[in-house]
Amino acid sequence: MKFKTSLENYPSAVVAIDKDGFVIAKNYLASISFPVIHVGAKVSNYTDINYLLSGMSRGVFCGKEYTYFCTESDVDKTPCYLMFLSLASFGEDLLPFDVIKAYGEKVEKFSDNCVYGEKVDSNAQRRYIRSVHNNLVKVNFFSVFKNLFNPDRNVEKMRLDDEKVVLSQICTSVSFAVDNYLSELDVVFDINYENPKLVAGICKQDIVNIILNTLVFCAINSSSSIKVSLDKGESDVAQLTFDFTSRFDLFSVYKVSEGDTSVLNSALSFFVAFELAKLYDFKFSFSKNREIKNRYKITYEIPVTTSNKAGFSSGDNLDTIVERYLFTVFFNEEF
Repeated sequence: MKFKTSLENYPSAVVAIDKDGFVIAKNYLASISFPVIHVGAKVSNYTDINYLLSGMSRGVFCGKEYTYFCTESDVDKTPCYLMFLSLASFGEDLLPFDVIKAYGEKVEKFSDNCVYGEKVDSNAQRRYIRSVHNNLVKVNFFSVFKNLFNPDRNVEKMRLDDEKVVLSQICTSVSFAVDNYLSELDVVFDINYENPKLVAGICKQDIVNIILNTLVFCAINSSSSIKVSLDKGESDVAQLTFDFTSRFDLFSVYKVSEGDTSVLNSALSFFVAFELAKLYDFKFSFSKNREIKNRYKITYEIPVTTSNKAGFSSGDNLDTIVERYLFTVFFNEEF
């Protein structure tokens, strides 16, 4: 059986399972990421995930832990269950919004041919998917989502107690952790320390979630260095930007309008970052440079207050939190 073109070349691994528990189809990324999976085999050979339950959760697939999304659908008019495997994002189970409903709405947008009914270049899409796969392997993004937080941590209480952060301290800590632990990635941080302290009304967990999920998206799509900048914008706004160059025209590969991330959100990372920004009413954009080929910029405009004296209400050390995230996301190690 064959997937619709939109799902066959979708940049997340997708596996279709029939009512009897047999794998009846797998898309291109699933084929190259999980070559051990065979069409016609019992899905129970690879996982104990309950694919009958629609929704998002975490589970073990082919011996590693992933976040997955399951939904009912059909392949060649055969009723089945689709399992989307998230290869590179984190923190979904701790997000302060209904990620299952939100992502389900994205999945339902796919048509028989492509997302918006236009003809697409399947070969270009496959080249893009191979590039995503190679970048995932390069930075070892597989098997994420382990022990992001201490199990007895009260997330809601943390949000109430820790609702303000100094953005320069956050970015400095991310920069420190990346320099020390992610030699595979070429990430350059440009933090304007001449500004007063830029204090944003967001908890550490959520701002780090935004930064790292955006960084994940840049890493799996970039062909060279990634530049992360923090500066004071106009009025009481801080601008947090991510610049990177890709081998592909990301908007034309899937025929999406500029700024649309319904297909580009490979493995949920971009989707998670933008949904969090939306929750806090941060303005955000994803745009293409008109002068440099396939150069992209992601921008967050974050309302801030300025202060010469600001701190964190939480007793946690920020470097430790960010390092724990990075160890977990990139190296599958407990920290």
